[in-house]
Amino acid sequence: MAEKQYNTHQQLDISALREISQPDNPEVFVDTLLFMAERDFSEFNESTADQEVKMILAEIQKEWIKKRKEFLAGELRRAQAEKDTMHEDEILNEIMHL
Repeated sequence: MAEKQYNTHQQLDISALREISQPDNPEVFVDTLLFMAERDFSEFNESTADQEVKMILAEIQKEWIKKRKEFLAGELRRAQAEKDTMHEDEILNEIMHL
């Protein structure tokens, strides 16, 4: 069943995955996700898994910082427009510490 969720490029087919993720069938969805994880990561040993987790965490952190900076840039523009220097300083301080 999980095989149908992969396309010909061995990547997830999001449409097929959405089909099985219907609320009336949560067990099949969970089973499918577990099967896909087993298929993709069965050759991982503890060291490889640890490296993979560290790499994923670093990517998540990098993406979070990028999004946070974008958000803070918008907040900074608003604070400057409102001439709220105290808030500007707080925002700039957070940006510098990211």
